[in-house]
Amino acid sequence: AGEAAAVPCSPGSRFARRFMVLFKELGEVDGASSPLVILSVGLQEDALVPDPPSLWPESGVPKNCICLPRVPQVELLQRVRSQLAFCVTNGGQNTFMESLSVGCPLLVCPGFGDQLSNAARADALQPGVKVDRPKTGEVPEALEAY
Repeated sequence: AGEAAAVPCSPGSRFARRFMVLFKELGEVDGASSPLVILSVGLQEDALVPDPPSLWPESGVPKNCICLPRVPQVELLQRVRSQLAFCVTNGGQNTFMESLSVGCPLLVCPGFGDQLSNAARADALQPGVKVDRPKTGEVPEALEAY
């Protein structure tokens, strides 16, 4: 039996609260085949208060998801290198380059600044894909896009 796939998530502190939408998609399916989702939520006190509240799965954080204020990302990527499925990121330069350095595919959901150009690079050069951030009220449509 192989180890579960790992999905590190580094959405940036401004987007962590809206990131709970992924729990519905990456949350525990059947235990054995569910990926290990490692979410770095940042230090803000309301990091795990979803925005909007309907994003939170009824059962809370799935058993296969770990939420931490900070994650030693370089060490994590190196340690789980052989199990990496992809990295979900806002496209900031650090996560973008650290993921590429270990050959990890990217799912980039940019907001502003370097995130936009890194998302375009991921799409153009094929180490990953860009998805647009859902706007308020577009959560069902955003889930379909994922």
